[in-house]
Order: sequence, then structure tokens, then C-alpha cells
Amino acid sequence: ARPPSDVHQRTYREHIDTVFMMSGTGKLPDPIDGLLDSMSVSSTLLEALDISPHASFKGTSAYDGGRKYVISENAGRGSADLERKDMFFTITSKTHKLMTGLFGDQLLPIALFDLTIDPNERTDVKAEKQYQDVIEAMLKEIVRERAEVLNLRMNFPPDNTVTG
Repeated sequence: ARPPSDVHQRTYREHIDTVFMMSGTGKLPDPIDGLLDSMSVSSTLLEALDISPHASFKGTSAYDGGRKYVISENAGRGSADLERKDMFFTITSKTHKLMTGLFGDQLLPIALFDLTIDPNERTDVKAEKQYQDVIEAMLKEIVRERAEVLNLRMNFPPDNTVTG
């Protein structure tokens, strides 16, 4: 077990990985290749019940194979003042996990874990040169997925380049 952690560190595997089971729908998904997040749970339930979600809904159903990346976010205790409070985003793929922080108008990497060699997320490899492309790709995905939150504090060029 890890010692109590800072806000951004509350997204280690043991904090966010859960089992999702569903029965009685009569509609089984194919084997899932991707990842599921909390929005995927409701999306999967809606699809199993043949209910169309609202157009603004962002969930990706297990019936659609899951997602390449899932993002967990938090702003700590108290109010989630999106315009002024530090926010933390953790993006996870099958092979990597990147913890980031939005400090002022900069989205910065905090820690990167290579899950293929470190599934227990013990060794931060963000400073290693071989991982810089992974970090950049994951930062771009956070910008793409969470644009409405990030745009409150950051101004992006047209290509969504992340600076900092």
C-alpha cells in the first residue's frame, strides 16, 4: 500500500481500477480490446437497454470495444473552481499512465509510468528521453478530450500544441 498522497497521486491503479459486471441484459459485448471509464459504464448500460444517449454524451460503450485512453481528473477537496484552482488529469492507456497538473495556464507532466515494465506504477520515467513522444501524445489527447475545461484557462493554437 502507498502512503497517503497528494491530490494528483490519487489516480494510481489501486485508486481507479474497478471491476464492471453486468448481467441479465441478454446482450453480450464482444471481447473488449480497449479501456472503460466511468462514462463507459453508463454508455454500456444505455446501449444494453436500447436507449439512445443525448448528443452531448461522451461515453464509449463496451459494445464499441472501449477506448484507447481514459482520463481521470480531480481538483482536490472543496470547490472545483475550474478557473482558478489547480486541477489534475491522469491519462491511462494499456501501456502508459501520465499524471499531469493544470497550474495556472500550463498543463504540465508530473509523472509517467511505463505499464509494460512497471504495472504497479512505482518508477517515474517522465525524464527519460525515450518517453517524450508518449508524453506529447498523451498531453494532446487530454487537450482534445477536456477542451471545454482547459479552454477556461489556456489558449491553444489551432493545432492544439501543448506548451510548458
